[in-house]
Amino acid sequence: MYETLNDQGSSTDVDFVLLGCPHASIDQIRAAARALDGKRLHSGTQLWIMAPRALKDVADRSGYTAVIEAAGGKILADSCPAMSRTAPAGTKVFATDSAKQAHYLPAILGIEAWFGTLDDCVDAAVTGRWRGELR
Repeated sequence: MYETLNDQGSSTDVDFVLLGCPHASIDQIRAAARALDGKRLHSGTQLWIMAPRALKDVADRSGYTAVIEAAGGKILADSCPAMSRTAPAGTKVFATDSAKQAHYLPAILGIEAWFGTLDDCVDAAVTGRWRGELR
């Protein structure tokens, strides 16, 4: 399945990273915040983390949202790009930890997808390049 989901990407330049769909858990949000602490996103790459509103509120109170936003990312509540049929304007290649999004967004939005771990995706957000691989 990993190979099938990663057959959709050809360019390793990543301009959008999506974490959490189904919605990210508080543990995933915490892990993303820790991985991003003290870092900045690549200038041409956006990061969205999808979460239910209640967990976004917990992330706000716990300081995770502030760390993610300081790096240049966003936590968005109560939706997902496949359902809303949206990604940042100009997106050509995205990376995700969501098999669902890696399957649907290329068909819905005509963009390339890379599928990997949260760490692979955070690396892509910071470097602007996909370097993930099955471990």
